[in-house]
Amino acid sequence: MIVLSLAHLGTAAFNICGQTICSGLKINPKSQKEYKPLGEESLNTLRVKYRHLQLVIIDEISMVSTTQLTYIFGRLQQIKGTYTDFGNVSILAVGDFYQLPPISPPTPLCFPHDEILKDIWNPLFQIVELKEIMRQKDDAIFAQMLNRLRERKKKQPLQKTDKELLESRRVEENNLTAPSDALHLFYLNKDVDSHNERKLASLNTEMFTIKANDVDQRGGRIIQVHETPHRTTRADDTSLASYLKLAVDARVMLIANVDVSDGLCNGVPGIVKGIEFCNSQNMPIVVYVKFDSDRVGAKTRTTQFIPPHYAGCVPIKPRKESFQVRGRTFTTTREQMPLKLAWAVTVHKVQGQTTDQAVISMKGLRKSMAYVALSRVTHLEGMYLMDYDESRIFCNEDIEANVAKMPTCDLSKANPLTEIDHNTNFVIAHHNIQSLHRHIDDLKRTQK
Repeated sequence: MIVLSLAHLGTAAFNICGQTICSGLKINPKSQKEYKPLGEESLNTLRVKYRHLQLVIIDEISMVSTTQLTYIFGRLQQIKGTYTDFGNVSILAVGDFYQLPPISPPTPLCFPHDEILKDIWNPLFQIVELKEIMRQKDDAIFAQMLNRLRERKKKQPLQKTDKELLESRRVEENNLTAPSDALHLFYLNKDVDSHNERKLASLNTEMFTIKANDVDQRGGRIIQVHETPHRTTRADDTSLASYLKLAVDARVMLIANVDVSDGLCNGVPGIVKGIEFCNSQNMPIVVYVKFDSDRVGAKTRTTQFIPPHYAGCVPIKPRKESFQVRGRTFTTTREQMPLKLAWAVTVHKVQGQTTDQAVISMKGLRKSMAYVALSRVTHLEGMYLMDYDESRIFCNEDIEANVAKMPTCDLSKANPLTEIDHNTNFVIAHHNIQSLHRHIDDLKRTQK
């Protein structure tokens, strides 16, 4: 069977040896709600690539928006040249609607939709509930507590045992000391930035401030090369920083999908081991990063020269990205290192990831966020709680009702071979049946 594995996030795509939804099906991340068909040249490329495609697996389905699903639906119809549902390709969606919803619009697929988009999810998908917990499989008590917190209503009292377990992990109250290198999770970006700045200042290495190179263009013509980059904010359509502070031994994460197949994708963490400049002291020619997972950048390490003293590292080079500053009529092309400090990150950055230890601030957490943050940790002993507030642990109460409306898939009927009476019939299962038609009479005689 020919299978395409997709995920919304680059890290999730790498974990399943797949691609992001946008790259796999050539979907613009900024696509509007109304489906725009793919041009013939790009479409022909996908048709050749996926001509025998039979199954698409979509991971982290809770983060997939109605717009994205509409584009998946339309792309597969175009690729297969048919108006049947998903181009007659089977879809296996994997995930948990109790986790974080899409960013825009923030409505899970299982909810009814009154937008202009066609509701594709509810009439077509059936639910199969998986019972085995893998992330906390070695800590059954912790796993059972997380299951209860996952569905906890906003004002529902905590079970006594859950309350005791959570309070035992309060950093402020119990004199718990979290490891200095433990990942910190916050709701607000300002808290993330503050923690990262403090950690950077504590290093005993030289700090560099890397200034972005901004070039403004209109109609393909350069109108200004900036000595000082635009002061962009998170509201602007670029992830690259105007000014980036780095130092050797700084904890960082990649903020662009450089090569998802090699694990070099948005969100993968590591430690800076070297920063090399050439003629300009403003922009490094390369930053060497030792990523936490040896799988990340394995292909790059075999194809690019890496100095012996940076063995095991991956060279990260400046990246260019075009965007439009809000309120301006021109386009800016920015060159900057695709990195950011990452001793701390927001909860949104860690869905789909696993860590042995984390310090979790509960300040400001909204529905589903606390469960997502707490469940990233593999063991109770690796979880440290700051700003503890049990009222922050609650789910989106409409999830239960909407998931309950979905039809349940009867697995006993999903496999037609289970319906066969093996006392009077036999089953042939083989990939190569090219010559079956020439030998069907022989098989019939064998039955007699």
